[in-house]
Amino acid sequence: MAKSYYSTVIDQSADQIWGLVRDFGSYRQWIPDAECFIEDGKPGEQVGAIRNVSYDGLTIRQQLVAHSDADRSYSYTALDPLRFPTVRNFLATQRIIPVADGDRALVEWYVTFDCPADEHDHWIEQFKTLFAGWLESLRTTVSRPARQSQA
Repeated sequence: MAKSYYSTVIDQSADQIWGLVRDFGSYRQWIPDAECFIEDGKPGEQVGAIRNVSYDGLTIRQQLVAHSDADRSYSYTALDPLRFPTVRNFLATQRIIPVADGDRALVEWYVTFDCPADEHDHWIEQFKTLFAGWLESLRTTVSRPARQSQA
């Protein structure tokens, strides 16, 4: 089994970050060009919910397998057909941790998976790169000044 991990610190509170990402179907709010919906009208916090994501010309389906407001985390698995043809047993987790030094958040995103041994390094780097880009989108989204209504 291989693991790919990426984390970053964002200058917003853990509660603010979690408020944006806690809904499993919220991709479109913080990842540009992503279209996303939860199938069958289920809530985005309901374990078992399936999110359907169109991104970068591909459509993927993922199922929420754990969700915790107390831990500010959720885990999900990828459903067939996988975007990554030789990857199996994909289980990803996103977790938001308060940083004690300032009102900031440590945001972690990681995945465990199986693949042929000679592809471990490739997929570890691929997932790390994807997570880094998506978390940079999250940082950009939460860093924008709040829009003020114009009278």
